[in-house]
Amino acid sequence: MKTHFLALVCLGLLLGFSGSLFGQVKVNGVLQDSTDHSVLAFANIALLQLPDSSFITGTTTDEFGKFTLKADSGSYFMRISYLGYGTQYLPLELNGSEKEMNIGAIGISKSGENLGEVVITAKKPMYAYEGEKKVYNVSEDPSVQGGVATDALQNAPGVYVDMEGNITLRGVSGVEIWINDKPSRIKAEGLKEFLKQLPANSIEKIEVITNPSARYGAEGTAGIINIVTYEKIKQNQLFSFGYNGSTQTSYSPWVSYVYSNEKFSFNTYLSMSRFNSEGTSNSSGLVLHDGDTIYETTSSSQNEYSYGWMYGHVSLEYEFNKNNNVGIWGGASVSKNDGNSSSSSTRLMDTGDLFEYSNSYTGEGDGQNWYGGLTYEHKFKKEGHKFTIDGYAGNYSSDNLTESSRIFNVQTWENLQYQDDSYYDGLWSGLEFNYENPLGKNRSIEAGVEMGYNTSNNESKIDTFGFDSQEYFYVEEFSNLMDLNTMSMASYITYSDTLWFINYKAGLRHEYAEMTMNSVALNDELYRTYSTLFPTLHLNTKTKNNDNYTLSYSRRVDYPQWQLDPFINRVNPDYLSSGNPYLDPAFTDAFEFGYAHFFKGGSNIMATIYHRRTNLDITQTSESVFDTLLNRYTVYSTWINSGKNIFTGADLTLTWVPKPMFRIMLNTNLYNKDIYADLGDYVVDKEDFTWDSKLIFMLNMGIFRLNIMGIYRAADQNLTGSVDDNYFINATASADLLKRKLSLRLGMMDVFNMMERTSNTSTPTYISLSSSKRKSQYLTFGITFRFGKLELEQKQMAPQGGGGGAPM
Repeated sequence: MKTHFLALVCLGLLLGFSGSLFGQVKVNGVLQDSTDHSVLAFANIALLQLPDSSFITGTTTDEFGKFTLKADSGSYFMRISYLGYGTQYLPLELNGSEKEMNIGAIGISKSGENLGEVVITAKKPMYAYEGEKKVYNVSEDPSVQGGVATDALQNAPGVYVDMEGNITLRGVSGVEIWINDKPSRIKAEGLKEFLKQLPANSIEKIEVITNPSARYGAEGTAGIINIVTYEKIKQNQLFSFGYNGSTQTSYSPWVSYVYSNEKFSFNTYLSMSRFNSEGTSNSSGLVLHDGDTIYETTSSSQNEYSYGWMYGHVSLEYEFNKNNNVGIWGGASVSKNDGNSSSSSTRLMDTGDLFEYSNSYTGEGDGQNWYGGLTYEHKFKKEGHKFTIDGYAGNYSSDNLTESSRIFNVQTWENLQYQDDSYYDGLWSGLEFNYENPLGKNRSIEAGVEMGYNTSNNESKIDTFGFDSQEYFYVEEFSNLMDLNTMSMASYITYSDTLWFINYKAGLRHEYAEMTMNSVALNDELYRTYSTLFPTLHLNTKTKNNDNYTLSYSRRVDYPQWQLDPFINRVNPDYLSSGNPYLDPAFTDAFEFGYAHFFKGGSNIMATIYHRRTNLDITQTSESVFDTLLNRYTVYSTWINSGKNIFTGADLTLTWVPKPMFRIMLNTNLYNKDIYADLGDYVVDKEDFTWDSKLIFMLNMGIFRLNIMGIYRAADQNLTGSVDDNYFINATASADLLKRKLSLRLGMMDVFNMMERTSNTSTPTYISLSSSKRKSQYLTFGITFRFGKLELEQKQMAPQGGGGGAPM
């Protein structure tokens, strides 16, 4: 009932602004060659709205070069595209007091970059609002250029990455990660490692989509984060190379080359890196039964981890004619990692017996990843009317060998030593057909069909050391083999139009999936099918004062996959874990009301009120159990459908530009969580109000730039406990010399060495406190050389009035 009331209130606010809208203006003109003044027939002309460069309407010139457009009053760019003349832009201001405007003859030159006084070389803003997307232009943020994808994600609006690499969006886990407009398909720990190693300077932008339309896959209860890497370059050539490093003992040389002419474009990127990490952790806990303490535990550990990474990407695009083009892209990577840890632990039994022991761990592994795809696009005569076919496939595999031991000071009969030879191999493939047709002004239809097939193989072979025989032997109870195969098909349709002064986009998506799982813990093959409809609705309007209002609804889902495997991992006898084959999908209904205002000087306000309700939320829980194999009580973790999880909050971004050289941005997310779960032996029913915030100061003095960012995340409640607050400050300075042919960067991460994670677990059978600290304070540095057309770094017209640095 509250949700329906919120939707009605927001819609009422939208309706209240109808009186402030202007009427439409009719624009007439003629397109011709600037040299011989010959008319240019059947050229494409599009009208793009400032500040977000969104497509408003389009047309083509007739056989006499004439064209007519209609649009509301406001600030625009006309985008003019014609074979042999490239793509050119003309600023256009429409005054609502005029019903018709005749702009006369427009002359354009062949293969030009500018038109009149307009030169399209402005830098993109660091933050921008593009329809349903909040865009963070990574290429405009010098503070992350020496880092990896997880560093860049930390700076994206509403995104938080903890020290273990877990990603949440507005405090919600279950985020779906996409790469270049396609689901990443890399699952669990493999995706964390991939993002920890993907260089940040290979990323163009990150798109945060909290309430996606039916065009996007429905998986991910928190929304979608789309990481867009450099792929398409439109003109000429540029060769660049550089070196990034840090006092964290990391280094990363890289090289990039791009070339393009009227028909053909080529882009390649190569990099390698080496990274080292150190950390410490401490924990203590109580294992309970019927309110009585069974035993107490303490542990203190140190760990080191390092990895090496080589990555390459290449893309080619060829334009047969103005209506047809084809692209092929692909990439590959190889990695090696190694690590070790040591700890001292105790277990004090209720009988008074004290168990003191030391743990050690050493491991090494390697991984391989490849991906590729083919894209065909056919453009019809009308601007924006097109049909695309995308086929793609990829693979991620890893092989790790670890050796662990637990040696007791007195109770030597409990000594344990084993080797874990684990292997993962995942293959994904897909085929997509997408159709877009702008039927008229603000009216369009999108439709598509998507097919996918994914396979994954997880193998963990455990050999236990016999202290009497001094030999390793295979233990079947500890080893697992799990195969997971998924076949999916989806179809969608969206329709956009205008009703009075409100633009709306209604969509419906259907997803069907068949999943099969085989595991040593399953007597028979586990078979699941899912078939679900996902409706979406997006409303938006804009006033003459550049106030933007949005109201949206979408339905999301989290499908259980590897969490279904019931195999019990007994490698660590103090902490057992397994999946749950009876898990159901978790569905989320999401409502959002947004407001944005972009000022002429570059300042802006973006605010969103949201309400998300998830039923049957998939959550991991821990409790004490008596294990018959160990013949004692221990801690057991598994996955459950935990009832409901409700988030209601507000996301606010303020960007203030007092002078062109100064920019201050504040992003704050405040939300209330309502958690309810019936866990059988007890019920969890609690509410928690929390918040997180990012404050960024940017100074741009032409060749010199300074960026200071502070991040704070307040204490946060979850199903079984809580996480304490966390905060840190990063600072980066950079300079462009020799007309930007040379760039230098110097930064310090976690300036005051404050980053630390502390978490608490409190259930009727298990209470614990743990803290971890990594080497988070270190210097970063980088150098970049560029040769060729520097404008190639800016691959599209810059959205105006967003949230980024001032143009150079």
